[in-house]
Amino acid sequence: DIPLLLGSNADEGNLFLSMMDIGDAGDYAGWLGALFGPLAPDVLALYPAATESEVSAACSRILTELGFAATARFVAESMSAHKQSPVYLYEFTRVPLTIPIPSAPQGAFHGIELPYVFGQAAMLGVADPVDVQLSERIMDYWVAFATTGSPEAAGGVTWPAYEVAEGRYLELGDTISVKSGLYDDACGLAHRIREAGLP
Repeated sequence: DIPLLLGSNADEGNLFLSMMDIGDAGDYAGWLGALFGPLAPDVLALYPAATESEVSAACSRILTELGFAATARFVAESMSAHKQSPVYLYEFTRVPLTIPIPSAPQGAFHGIELPYVFGQAAMLGVADPVDVQLSERIMDYWVAFATTGSPEAAGGVTWPAYEVAEGRYLELGDTISVKSGLYDDACGLAHRIREAGLP
């Protein structure tokens, strides 16, 4: 029973789109049916797509919200409900740059937070003071958590422990703020998917 800090990025799925070949809306509906079975209509209702570009965007949201964010929130809720130690949830939303390469991931994609965690935001080719300050604050939170089990950063936004009733988490983006209800609809659907024994 130890404290836990975890989270996800706002556009996790964008990194994986080049590995997916879903195709058009018909292919997308078939893919959802194969993956989610009887709950495929519910997934389609939450992530509709009629064109190939919409299919791509919908797949990214499914990976981001149902895959990464809902899993992180499920872990946070489980630990909050059954353990004594606190759990801290975050979402990284900062988009530092646009990558001028065809098919390159964009947005706050999977792994883009790591240079900030290790004080290497400059390796992304950005020099915006927002990125420098965000990286410094993230390092403060992570070091404090590793040292004390609580991510308290002097002069920073107080990061509340996650509690099921309030669902509060820390957004790490252009600004740092406390929010609640991370992807409520997606997390509710993910819970139903788990209950049904689907992937």
